[in-house]
Amino acid sequence: MNILTASEISKIENTTIIQYNIQEIILMENAGRSIAEYIINHYSINQNIILLAGYGNNAGDGFVAIRHLKNYGYDVAILTDIKDINKKEAYTNNLKIIQQMGINIIPFSEYKVVDKYNIIIDGLLGTGINRDVSGVFKDIILYCNQLNKIKISIDIPSGLYADQQVLPKVVFYSNITITFIAIKIALSLYPAKHSAGDVILKDISIPNNIINSNIKYMTKEILPLIKKRNKDSHKGTYGKALIIGGNMNMSGAVSISCVSALRTGCGIVASLTPIHTNHYFKHPCPEIITYYHDLDNYNNAMQHINNYNAFSIGNGMGQDDITKSFIKNILFNTDRPCVIDADAINNLTLDDIKCINKNSILTPHIKEFARLINKDVDYIKNNSLSLALNFAKNYNIYIILKSADTIIATPSGKGYIMTFGTTALSKAGSGDALVGIVTSLLAQGYNYTDASILGVYILSRSAEIQSSKYADESIIISQIIDGYSEVFNELSV
Repeated sequence: MNILTASEISKIENTTIIQYNIQEIILMENAGRSIAEYIINHYSINQNIILLAGYGNNAGDGFVAIRHLKNYGYDVAILTDIKDINKKEAYTNNLKIIQQMGINIIPFSEYKVVDKYNIIIDGLLGTGINRDVSGVFKDIILYCNQLNKIKISIDIPSGLYADQQVLPKVVFYSNITITFIAIKIALSLYPAKHSAGDVILKDISIPNNIINSNIKYMTKEILPLIKKRNKDSHKGTYGKALIIGGNMNMSGAVSISCVSALRTGCGIVASLTPIHTNHYFKHPCPEIITYYHDLDNYNNAMQHINNYNAFSIGNGMGQDDITKSFIKNILFNTDRPCVIDADAINNLTLDDIKCINKNSILTPHIKEFARLINKDVDYIKNNSLSLALNFAKNYNIYIILKSADTIIATPSGKGYIMTFGTTALSKAGSGDALVGIVTSLLAQGYNYTDASILGVYILSRSAEIQSSKYADESIIISQIIDGYSEVFNELSV
């Protein structure tokens, strides 16, 4: 699904009206009908319904929905003050129909009447808002938020800024948001989407060929294809991946990455850890090759790297001067496809990023990214999409910014928001597992974008599968790795 800004959606609507001669009143009819159909399909006719109607087109969509619901037999009402504010014909015509039908219209001053209704439809404010909600709309929103009712927002919860991730102080909290044309940024990313509930995208007859965006909301339908495995093949056919990392206290991070790489199709997987870890390090799989290196001599590591199709570096390495020097020497002197994670990121500066191998994928979580670009963590959370896109473009590098909504940003300016997964991934080792998958896919010949998308999806979808069997609290990363097989079976269908 496409993610678009409010101005991009407005341009699409204008193109539809002018170029395709699909008039605004038709678009409003389609939007309102889709809302009514959703309610009819999901809620008993015994429910009574009230629409909170502002002065924009969201309210117009609501008028259409209320008309259909009234005709179907629901008990309906509208909370609004009738003012000559919206001059658009589609809005005024639908308001006139509502008035002629004799539907109960209640003034804003009596907003506490909403407590008598089972379903509240939010059509107060739309995507054009650019300031905090105040006055009677604020009073209505805050009152509704404290009620235990079914709440449905039209297009976007009132109070949200469509193009921002920030969650305003005054915003309507919905159970469901029914949106149109494309997903808005505020509906796709935390913290803003906390207020949206389940987001449902409905078709209102906008021609598909004019809906396009560089930012995609990931669905299974647009995932890259899994490469077919030839019967006439051998271990070398599926690439060689090298995982560099670990220290005396963090050898498990490398083990997780190696097992994850093996379980995602790579033909040969090896680890490369500092020599002083050899008494502490033991892989859970005998299939994994084990090498050791001296942090004082990066040339030995380079020899191993040159024998592998792709490598990762960073997880579990720690932060000290000798480790920092080792990491930089590796990254400044190779063009092998590489995944840069954890302590490799923590040991780099922005000036270092300019010098590293551009055939790389950075995989920071929010805190690591905040340190790298010298911004506050809350600032990152409220601006993660734009920051990731700008970073990838400015530094000509791929980035997987890990959070509840993982963002993949490419140097070309394209972005992907991955929303699969569960809280089972909120465990130590999930990032290490992702490193293993992405490195494995790079070694097998997937391009950087496809390796990133599939890597995040496989891990996230496997977590969903395991969460259907076990409680999120009890699931460990090894169990999620065990679920990869089911994900590959799904993707192969």
